[in-house]
Amino acid sequence: MSINDFALFILSGLLLNITPGVDMLYVIGRSSTQGVSAGMAAALGIATGCIVHIVFAAAGLSAILATSAIAFMGLKYAGSRLSDLFGHYPSTETARSTGFR
Repeated sequence: MSINDFALFILSGLLLNITPGVDMLYVIGRSSTQGVSAGMAAALGIATGCIVHIVFAAAGLSAILATSAIAFMGLKYAGSRLSDLFGHYPSTETARSTGFR
């Protein structure tokens, strides 16, 4: 991959990330229910995640994960644990705020 291909790859990734989709609905939902600052935080989080994803893909992490079953399983496990954590935390906070245990 030459430097021209790399620049085209980065540009393509950024253009794909600014198209409306589920992340746009998420930001609109957060903004309308919790205010502008929550919407800005959601947008910043999505943008940060997209940039990290593009950098890792450009650095060849996809090729490493495709060739190493152990690395791929480790990433899947870490992702599932993170999803469990993020899924559990809001439900426990709601239960505490409403008085349910």
